[in-house]
Amino acid sequence: MNTGVFLRRLGTCAVLLFFTAVSVAEAMPTAACEKPLPNDATVVSPAAGVLPERARYSGFWVGKWDAKNCTALVVESVTETGATVIYHSRNGSWRASAEFGDRGDLRFSLVDGKACANFAYRIRPEDGRLVGTFKRCWKQAISLAELSREE
Repeated sequence: MNTGVFLRRLGTCAVLLFFTAVSVAEAMPTAACEKPLPNDATVVSPAAGVLPERARYSGFWVGKWDAKNCTALVVESVTETGATVIYHSRNGSWRASAEFGDRGDLRFSLVDGKACANFAYRIRPEDGRLVGTFKRCWKQAISLAELSREE
């Protein structure tokens, strides 16, 4: 094969590969930074009787802790008293039962072997973003997250 023809075909393949990679990357959830979400992650619409301020939590949220570490929160189902959530970070994914606090925030704890962490999320009224706090059970330091709803 002629070297010129080979280089043109190689260039065409590189361009096609680039656009394929870009379209696949755009289809992937933003939060999948290091690890994908579980395949069985689903969001169920809240029942008609769930208060609107609680139903707003339903959905797929992505963002970063302390503006650097990727995270996602999938609020799979919402009831009057709480929700089933999947918390996702660079270390993996965990399903948990969350409950609504006195001020309407969504709270849950994760305990995994020696690790323990408490999470609280609220929807900021001015922009609809989800704001979260993360505190390890044995430390005083608190991390902050801002997440946006993904459609």
